Amino acid sequence: MKSKFTKTLLMSSVIAMGAFGLTACGGEDTPHGPEEGGDAEIILDETATSVTAGAIVKFVANISLAVDNPSIGQDADFAIDALDFAIVNASNKKINVQPTFTPAILPSDKVSLNSMMVTVNLTDPGFANQCGDFKLAVTVNAHLDSKKKTATQYIPFNRNSEIYCPAVGSSTSGPATSTEIEMVTYTAAMSTADKMGLDLATGTVSASTTADIVLTKTSGGVILSSGNGTLFSTITNDTDSNYDDDYDVTMWPEEENGRNAYVSDFRFKNITKTQLPIVESGSPAIEIFVALTPNGDAKTGTGFYAFAAVAAAEGLNRDFDVTLKVYKKK
Repeated sequence: MKSKFTKTLLMSSVIAMGAFGLTACGGEDTPHGPEEGGDAEIILDETATSVTAGAIVKFVANISLAVDNPSIGQDADFAIDALDFAIVNASNKKINVQPTFTPAILPSDKVSLNSMMVTVNLTDPGFANQCGDFKLAVTVNAHLDSKKKTATQYIPFNRNSEIYCPAVGSSTSGPATSTEIEMVTYTAAMSTADKMGLDLATGTVSASTTADIVLTKTSGGVILSSGNGTLFSTITNDTDSNYDDDYDVTMWPEEENGRNAYVSDFRFKNITKTQLPIVESGSPAIEIFVALTPNGDAKTGTGFYAFAAVAAAEGLNRDFDVTLKVYKKK
């Protein structure tokens, strides 16, 4: 595969290569130092990172080749021939956890880990009760004309000990007991015309204006409020440093984690809003919201709900039909 490259490489790219730990691949477990004397270097994107959503860690990086030797012709034959993935601990020792991914079409002059959907499940039994810092080791095998190129990059991630190793450091010898509170879902077909009220506990839709949730039409949208003092908030999972992504209508917690949703999946700073926009400019909001009824307790899940608009359609008199997906304590 032929690939044309510019002959000028910014020094910032060279510096970034070192900063992100690009090394020549020596052994499977323990890498050697940076490759020296080459007239070309394999580069991973400066923004290479890991993103944790529930129990799934996703990896984002772009692999390509930067050429800084003017003697290399514009028609240099370069391609990435193979990629290998492994999970290593903080000492760069391989552990028995295999990342999942969609194979890239190779050979190619550029590969995106995001497009390959490279992920690791933090519940994988191969972690064997180990928690703390780990890394995805990405080994790249390529060629530049007749010269082979090999390099390994490490992308760090963390396995939270409080979640996955609760028995570590405990004074008791018995197995840890899960305190997670499961949630189940239902859908509610509402309308600002005649079905604007929703009882969250039962899922009953009515024309009541004193229900837990009450929908009111606005110009091109819908405002959600309460007729009995229920309060609301947008979820803010990024308040936890180990919880990098907020869930939303494109990423439901039960789908991301392969289990029922938990109360703990829907984190918030405080629940104090008396109303919020659920439909704007004719489109449903992408966010997931939480609701707390009067005398509810978010710690136990009693009177605590999560919900989002999954559909909205404008009808006569600027009224809207709105479908909500609601999570409640199991």
